[in-house]
Amino acid sequence: MKRYTELTQEELVLLKEEDVERFIEIEIASEGIMPVACPEVPSLESEGITRTEVAYEVGGLLFKKEDDAIAVSGMEQFSSTYDYLVGGYDYKWLDPVLEKTVTKKHFYRQTDVARIKDVLQRNAEKHKIYEKQKNEYDKFLSSTGKIRDAVYAAWRDALDLQQQFNDAKNIFEKYCNLADGDKEIAAGFFKNTYKTRLDIIEKVLGVQEIGA
Repeated sequence: MKRYTELTQEELVLLKEEDVERFIEIEIASEGIMPVACPEVPSLESEGITRTEVAYEVGGLLFKKEDDAIAVSGMEQFSSTYDYLVGGYDYKWLDPVLEKTVTKKHFYRQTDVARIKDVLQRNAEKHKIYEKQKNEYDKFLSSTGKIRDAVYAAWRDALDLQQQFNDAKNIFEKYCNLADGDKEIAAGFFKNTYKTRLDIIEKVLGVQEIGA
């Protein structure tokens, strides 16, 4: 079994993403990092406190059956209104209700609301436990994240270097064409261009003699 630091450039380039993930797991195991599961956030939903009651609203009225709400929405509806500056509260008139869209609403059950106090107290205790577990999980993510970044960086660097090699080979072919097929002249052009990158020169032209 190899670790990613023992892989050659050629081996790194051939890795698929699933291979990279495997080397990450190898590093985590080698470092002896204990796995930590992501804790579940305490919620009212986990205690069964959810809006499970459905009603249909139209014109400020609530109906259990959607058909009833639709039927009412088709009826002529009014609200009472008044102008305090004209006659005060005593002189009211009917104002047509124009917005009669049927809207689906969700409500809590009364039996669930009755036990909300106890549930909130339990949730407060659960949150204390959750914060401790979340702290451990964050530490796990931090330590494994550094490993993950290092392995992926090595893989990306290898891919980038391979791309540089490929580009350099294309440049050498271009120089060969410019030199009418004279590879010695082309090699001179190439070594002058990549004089600061001996690794690329060696990859494309092979190991060069000193002073060549």
